[in-house]
Amino acid sequence: VVTPVKLFNEGGSFLMPNERYAMFEEPDSPSNILFNEISADGRRKIRGGTLGKLVQYLANENDMDTEYITEFLLTHRGFTTSEELLDLLHLRFQVRRPQNMDVPTFNSILIPIRLRCVNVLKMWIILRPDDFLDSKELTLKAQEFISYFEQHTVTAKNLRRLLDRAVNKEFELSRSEFANVNPCPESLIFEEMSPTNPSIEHMHPEEIARQLCLIEYQLWKAIRPHEFMNSVWTTVDKEKKAPHVVSMIQASNHRTNWVITEILSNSDLGHRALVLAKFILVADKCLSLSNFNAVMEIIAALQNSAIFRLKRTWELLPAKTWALWDSLQAFTKAEGNFKNYRDRLRSCLEMAVPC
Repeated sequence: VVTPVKLFNEGGSFLMPNERYAMFEEPDSPSNILFNEISADGRRKIRGGTLGKLVQYLANENDMDTEYITEFLLTHRGFTTSEELLDLLHLRFQVRRPQNMDVPTFNSILIPIRLRCVNVLKMWIILRPDDFLDSKELTLKAQEFISYFEQHTVTAKNLRRLLDRAVNKEFELSRSEFANVNPCPESLIFEEMSPTNPSIEHMHPEEIARQLCLIEYQLWKAIRPHEFMNSVWTTVDKEKKAPHVVSMIQASNHRTNWVITEILSNSDLGHRALVLAKFILVADKCLSLSNFNAVMEIIAALQNSAIFRLKRTWELLPAKTWALWDSLQAFTKAEGNFKNYRDRLRSCLEMAVPC
């Protein structure tokens, strides 16, 4: 539950920062902040509120709720913009003394609030560097904010360094770090395969699975967390709000159609059965590589009516291939909200490409 921030007074004039700060001084009430029941550790978990109140609790004088901050930074694009959030964080930093508060009491809350604002920005840069990479306006606002609080004796050198790293993509896994995860295996290429006219029949199923894994990982890691918010990939402006999710969906559809085409392009029954068996083996290898998206793509292709009705082709599959096919279908079945898939994904210890 979020209400817009008030930027103008009743006469239509723009509210000055000092006037806008009043949003942080309103007493808590059901009209501006809602809490869940108190948890076992004594904390009240926020369920919703006005944007002003939510930002106030991001940087409040009592304590720093890192879980709340993390969740807020992940989901804020669902109800505001990154630029507006940073403006409000900047405003929150400009603490003003309430008329009924004496100076010593005010000084006791001034430093905690300002430190929390700085720490929220630090967590934002570290946890969501893509927000700054995607928006020059946000980066400029962050630089202005850092320059502003630098005037108030708060150290800014570390934050400037973090912001530079975010803009320069230095938070991404480096090539050397990625290489240390596992050494690259040697390519599995059959000698009889023509380099100028490669055929799926002459490609090793494990090598096909490896290449699919490399392709799909690049697509998956490009997706920004906010693209999963509120199913924006289904909206009219999905290319703007979730471009990387849309790209992965389109690529997945393309690969499903590719599998169907490869099988149907063989007029010879024996060759068609070989290609069908090959893709079942590829799907099994993709599963062992934790490329669950490719598994789903191949299974979707083989369950397509154009392939599934090829009874004579399916009858030529050996018993071992049938056993693999049965296990793959069990893995991808929708029962229990895809329970088998979710259990496998949850137990995955290494990197995976989910679907």
